[in-house]
Amino acid sequence: MRKFLLGSLVAIVVVVAVVAYLLSDANRFKPQIVELIHDRTGLVVAIRGDLGWRIWPPVQLVANDVVADWVADPQDPMLTAKTLRLDADLTPLLSRDPKLVVQGVAIDGLHATLAQTGELANWTAPKHAGPVVAPIAAATATVDAATPWEIANVTLSDSVIDYVADGESTHVAIEALHLSGIAPTKSSPLHAKLTVTRAQRTVPLTIAANVSFDPSLTHWRIDDIDVGGIVAAQAERSPVGPTFKFTGNANIDAGASTVDLSQARLEFGPTSATFDAKATEQRIDFANLELHHDGSIITGTLGATFGADRMLTFDLHTDRFVVPSTKTAVAVGAGSFGGVAFAAPALRDVASEQPLLPLEIIRATDWNGTLAIGQLVYEGAQFNDARLVTRNSAAEIDSTVDLPHFFDGTANAHLTIDATGAIPQWGVTPKLDHVDSQAFLAWLGKKYDWVAHFLAGGDFTMHGNTRPELLASLDGRGTFDGGRGVINIEEIKKAAQGIAQIAGGSKYVDAWPERLKYQRFVGSWDAKGPNQSFDVALDNLTLKANGRIDVPADDMDLRATVTVNDDPKYTSFRVGSSLMGLPLPIHCQGSLAAPKCGADEERTRQLIAQGLSGENPEMKKRLDKAIDEKVPEQYRDAARSLLEMLNKNKQSKPAQTPGS
Repeated sequence: MRKFLLGSLVAIVVVVAVVAYLLSDANRFKPQIVELIHDRTGLVVAIRGDLGWRIWPPVQLVANDVVADWVADPQDPMLTAKTLRLDADLTPLLSRDPKLVVQGVAIDGLHATLAQTGELANWTAPKHAGPVVAPIAAATATVDAATPWEIANVTLSDSVIDYVADGESTHVAIEALHLSGIAPTKSSPLHAKLTVTRAQRTVPLTIAANVSFDPSLTHWRIDDIDVGGIVAAQAERSPVGPTFKFTGNANIDAGASTVDLSQARLEFGPTSATFDAKATEQRIDFANLELHHDGSIITGTLGATFGADRMLTFDLHTDRFVVPSTKTAVAVGAGSFGGVAFAAPALRDVASEQPLLPLEIIRATDWNGTLAIGQLVYEGAQFNDARLVTRNSAAEIDSTVDLPHFFDGTANAHLTIDATGAIPQWGVTPKLDHVDSQAFLAWLGKKYDWVAHFLAGGDFTMHGNTRPELLASLDGRGTFDGGRGVINIEEIKKAAQGIAQIAGGSKYVDAWPERLKYQRFVGSWDAKGPNQSFDVALDNLTLKANGRIDVPADDMDLRATVTVNDDPKYTSFRVGSSLMGLPLPIHCQGSLAAPKCGADEERTRQLIAQGLSGENPEMKKRLDKAIDEKVPEQYRDAARSLLEMLNKNKQSKPAQTPGS
């Protein structure tokens, strides 16, 4: 017994002596640890502080002031840590199948600085060639899959990750992260609390998931992902933003840098989406997409390419889409000349200098796709089965909108925008076919009495990136065909009556109806900024107008001529023989909402005077014809002499001086 006790005591002393020797100075293990990490990962690690043991259970190996990078003595190291603690269980090393079991890894004050420009990333070894490899794959590419291992838990606290990709920075502050039961092929629960700041937006997040990976650490499976937070602005703005939540499952291939998402659901305020997705370093593709936003459901596929050649592709369908209102109704009076404003767009905030196009995005991102809309709601009207086809290639946009159900007819618009230069160049080609005039004008907010189904089209160019710039540069021509219908001609009738009375009688004009059932109503509109002209034919009446329509100033000033033609095919309008075929002057001016239109008396008198003086042979001929028709033969010479005398007196009358 004494020998046994003595032997046991000797053995204990030897073990204690060996352990004491091993734990006496941990710093002597620094070279071996640094070499081991370098062999496994390629990283150059420096333990600038002390390396020591904490013997009280659990046994801990503590490293202070740790630095890691691809080169020695880096000026701005990729990884730094204030303290790294390992809780080791030495018992499994003495078993038949030796295995290193680390009970815990705790890192305090980690700071990772990650940067990527194009295909170059600082977390990839300098000699690496080919596509960027994710940091996990780069750091574990040489792990020996045959060596069994497990870690009871990993804790990260008070840590920061600064990530810069192509000039865009993301700051991740990790308050706490805990991962337990870590081993190859085993599902390990993960919990984290962190804050992400990017583009002046701060998002505090909580994360929960179950993580598993293969022995080589190249394939990861993350199930039951639950990420939540609140998006808020920076402190100086500090409003509480919308809530953010993401759930789903992910498969990660670290070697190929791919991520597959399944059963994913994203909620951002009132907007939510479900989808499957496949992502690489350069592209992400969404399948089985279902997006819910503002009462609309959008389904289809969506893909985006990142990097220098950004590209967005999509094929989407939505049951309903509401376009935000941008129009203020301009209530044009019932008169015919008020309808001229029908040609001028009525937009809310037409004087706004806010840019219409995000030029930086357009110049940096190409796209190609279609959007089918079951019900498009625009300015209170509903258009079924709408379709948008759009493409952007190197800042040159080409888009087409089709509305097959547009107020009993169809509508189509082709839009091109060249944003390659400093000032965007626009081209717009609209087309309307068999459109109900009453419904269309009511939608525009125009109180105009016109009943017909009409055609219209045009080809216009503009330049600029604000509404005033576009209106000021409007250049092009539009045409319309009003078919057969009924139109209010009160304003035309009043103006013609004034002219007829000046010319000596209006009995024919008085017989014109206020609402005309016409057989022909066609015309054209030419615009060059605010300077515009119209050429309209309404049965046997033609109207030609030139002048200014200034939408931002809500002002118009048009001078027009109305001519009643002797056309046997159309006989809606009649005037005296002296006025038939004669361009009768009219003036229309004032607010677009309520312009004042009527006979241009000064120009009418000038026209008659020119006839009396012989300056206008056509007018002289018509006056002679009127005298022959209406004055008895014995008085005709006297009538002509009297008119000539009146004209001479008018020409010889001295001009009035001020104050006379």
